[in-house]
Amino acid sequence: MPQEVKHSGLGIMEDHPHSRMVLWHMTAFDNIAFSLSSKVPFLWLRRKLQHSLRQEMASLCGEDLWDSTLRTLSLMQLQKLAYCKWILYRPHAMVCLDPFTGMDSQIDQVTEQMIQEMLRRDIAVLIVSTYLPTSGLTGKTGYLWDGEFTKT
Repeated sequence: MPQEVKHSGLGIMEDHPHSRMVLWHMTAFDNIAFSLSSKVPFLWLRRKLQHSLRQEMASLCGEDLWDSTLRTLSLMQLQKLAYCKWILYRPHAMVCLDPFTGMDSQIDQVTEQMIQEMLRRDIAVLIVSTYLPTSGLTGKTGYLWDGEFTKT
């Protein structure tokens, strides 16, 4: 994570995070641990912390992806992993840039579930998007859409 994020408590999720925000040459665990290493020193050496992290990651992703290489994961699993990195990092607020495609309902559903999880964990979310899901998110969410800011 960039130093600005570490100190400001603000996270930014770009569009298509399943292809942009993962480190392809690493395992799922390494992707998470690399992101958290600036916040939790020596994460790779702390077995108890790794065990807790593995359980949390499995509960967020719905399965144990710990040792999986990214090339073996589906798009939905990669999407979950990208959001999981931020949920476990626990910023105060997230800015999600075009999180919904409007073209792949399964990816949009996973995205909505992960944003709802952020909200359940008291991470405020600002969605900057050209497309909004029809189901509607509830909680500490704001939308910047068509030049207008809307708070839910």
